Amino acid sequence: MNEDRRIRIAITQGDTNGVGLELILKAFEDPTMFELCTPVVYGSPKVASYYRKALGSDVSYTVINDADDARDGQLNLLAVIQDEVKIDMGQPTVESAEAAVKALAKAVADVRDGLMDGLVAGPVNERGFDFKDLHFDSQTELVAQLLERHARKMAAAQGNAGADVAAEPGTATAAVNALRLLVGDECRVATLTDGGRLRNAADMLTTESVASKAAQLLQVLRRDLDVNNPRVAVLAWNARGGRDDRPGYEELDIIAPAVEQLSQDGRQVFGPYSAERLMMPDRLRHYDAVLAMHRDQVVAPFHLMERGDGVVLSAGLPIVMAEPGHGACFDIAGKNIADVSAMRAAIYMVTDVVRQRSRYDEPMGNPLPKLYHERRDESEKVRFRSNDRREPDAAAAVGQVDTQAEPEIVADES
Repeated sequence: MNEDRRIRIAITQGDTNGVGLELILKAFEDPTMFELCTPVVYGSPKVASYYRKALGSDVSYTVINDADDARDGQLNLLAVIQDEVKIDMGQPTVESAEAAVKALAKAVADVRDGLMDGLVAGPVNERGFDFKDLHFDSQTELVAQLLERHARKMAAAQGNAGADVAAEPGTATAAVNALRLLVGDECRVATLTDGGRLRNAADMLTTESVASKAAQLLQVLRRDLDVNNPRVAVLAWNARGGRDDRPGYEELDIIAPAVEQLSQDGRQVFGPYSAERLMMPDRLRHYDAVLAMHRDQVVAPFHLMERGDGVVLSAGLPIVMAEPGHGACFDIAGKNIADVSAMRAAIYMVTDVVRQRSRYDEPMGNPLPKLYHERRDESEKVRFRSNDRREPDAAAAVGQVDTQAEPEIVADES
């Protein structure tokens, strides 16, 4: 990626009856934001005009019909919705949720196809939203399903007999494994489950799921957040289930084995710790992120420490996506009092992650092949270890190696 060019950020309007468009207009009152990125708002020009007048905003925007028409140095508004949209500030409706989904789907497609570099999703109903006959608890979940559906269609078009062409959003797939990471100045927290009933979350608690999420979190820290040697703390399931407290079955038989498995692989994963002992600034500073078992363990302490909402990074997706760490805030919609800091932070984060991911992936694109041959001289070369390819009996007979030893070989320098 050219480090000098401006990042193109797709920003969706969110729920049209919430604070989404209000926050977007406020964010770009500062002209220096246009030096950071080229913003393209996905939504309805008519709704944007309504909010601009209602809030008395003097922020101007240019309506475009295609992402290629976006220009640097200005707020671009891509007209995803041309029809009239009924606006009822502060009241979540089916129509307002559908408008949010349409804008999000178009933005995802453009980022996926390389027309945009990253996505900032405007806030929607905290309780989730409906799309046709499906319910999604988060925008991350919907985006993952949209990307998976597209991947299935592409596989089918290429003649993959195993592709499920009829798959719709909401079907269970494993190809897109998203991880919602709540990021602030003091800490970063991810959860094994994204919410819902605690009883259902308990069914997802397995050694494999804990190990998989922790490994994914480590990779996100390296690839997206530029943490070279990340350290992750894993929380216990029970309130006093930390290793120094009174661990229960979940800690002893499920979580601790996952931590031990990753530690033996050389990864810096620690725990399990009880939330009440770990979720304090002086203890969190020893770790780069926390993996909690469920939201109630970390969300309240996070907001207390950050004194704000933070940013949700939807990691694990093939596209870069973030959103403010709050919902549509219907209770203050249209009152011109919404705090814009989380929206600005989300834009900053997407811009940073796009560049960092590009820097991380570039050297991985064409790795040099490793060529080996058995060492035949005593010259100073880089040494590697490998199993002896000779017959054990023959090697032992000449006294060169023990039948259980691993001989040294060196890299081919040719």
